Amino acid sequence: MIVNVKGSENLHFKEFYEFEEWISSFILNIRDGYLSEKTEINNYYEENEYVNGIKKLRNDIKNFFFNKTILNSKYWTSRGWTEQEALKKISDEQKKRSLISSAKSKQMKEKNYDDWCKKQNTYLEFYLNKGYSEKESKQKLSERQRTFSKKICIDKYGKTDGLKIYEKRQAKWIESLNKSYNKPNYPEKDSSSLKKLNIHDCIYRNFYKNREFINDAIKHSNDDIDKFVNYIYHNKNIYSLAEISYIFNSKILQEFFECTQDELKIKIIKKYGIIPSKYGNIRYYNGHICRSNGEYFISKKLKEANIDYVYEKRYPKSTFICDFYIPSINTYVEYMGFLKNDYMHKHNKRICEDYVNKYKEKKQLCIDNNLNFIYDGDYKTIISKIKQQYDKF
Repeated sequence: MIVNVKGSENLHFKEFYEFEEWISSFILNIRDGYLSEKTEINNYYEENEYVNGIKKLRNDIKNFFFNKTILNSKYWTSRGWTEQEALKKISDEQKKRSLISSAKSKQMKEKNYDDWCKKQNTYLEFYLNKGYSEKESKQKLSERQRTFSKKICIDKYGKTDGLKIYEKRQAKWIESLNKSYNKPNYPEKDSSSLKKLNIHDCIYRNFYKNREFINDAIKHSNDDIDKFVNYIYHNKNIYSLAEISYIFNSKILQEFFECTQDELKIKIIKKYGIIPSKYGNIRYYNGHICRSNGEYFISKKLKEANIDYVYEKRYPKSTFICDFYIPSINTYVEYMGFLKNDYMHKHNKRICEDYVNKYKEKKQLCIDNNLNFIYDGDYKTIISKIKQQYDKF
């Protein structure tokens, strides 16, 4: 048997008892000399088949380290500490490790910010690094950000238990907000609901910009999301989607109005009609968001021609998502308008290269699976090709 030891030479064991002795000494040396009784590894090995013996051996070692670690109360109570003292010791150790972990993360962030982002599942780069497309990464990030909601709790645990779990989680979150805020003008409030807590306090604590504007919008809304959006529209002129992204990305507002990020975003976009972004004008049309002028004109022409389509459908046996899918002719459509964006080509060459490579993979996927597809950077050409496909049938 050969055991690979990190930072040292491999260990070779000819007999199993040699391995047993090494494991025992290894545990004794690492765990403060504490071992309640000798682990009978040989029994596991002799009384079972080889595979089962190894599995039990692995579990025995795992259980030993779990039960004898300083983050387990048994570690301390077996040494004479009381249960309360053990919990205090564990809490101190967890705080210590948390500080060390934060310091390492901060150091890594300062040293190489891009690599740091790729390891944080609250950043888009984390999902892009795993091979997802930009749209898929945004979807994954959105799902990650709304892993806890009233609807999810009810779907997962049932209405009765789900509401209890949701209210308990809300109470814990509000308690955390109160503890983190120490201004004398905002005393702690004992409540299990965000609306009862006083939404204006939460906004003051968490909105670093436009606090007064958001507070006024809430005051004029009377808990009605449509009135809230209407106030935003009539009192804020915007020139890009980025200027209001902090509104629909706010978990506080999502919880307050009991809506998702996408629902709040759609309501705002529908109200403004057209909102510029770095990828083109964004607008709501035919039940979905069009993220560029090209996507809008394609959607508009298809609807005018009474051609049914599915927006952002997943390719079969793949994580890739297409821009449009035409069921009647079984065709996947991709509008590659990004290729015509001169600014991105000049300032973001790496992003453009990734963009092209992604579409090459999608195209190859269609070829390998005999899928009908239309790929082009000109929306007029796409519409023309779709009509030609209809003429063939």
